[in-house]
Amino acid sequence: MPAAPIGAPKLSGPAPGDDYFNYCLTLVLTPMFILSGVFYPVDPLPPRSRASFQILPLSPSASFWCGG
Repeated sequence: MPAAPIGAPKLSGPAPGDDYFNYCLTLVLTPMFILSGVFYPVDPLPPRSRASFQILPLSPSASFWCGG
């Protein structure tokens, strides 16, 4: 058996436990989904907020798939 599976947990990241990933989901991914235009169009929003939402990495994909 190769030694890679033994060293893989050490290289995967400094997560103290499984609950750490819930923080990432709650604090990073959920606001990105809500603000990037996946659930509603961002075009009717004011220009300043629309420009700040376009910075999110999910915005180009959402505009492509939702026909924006």
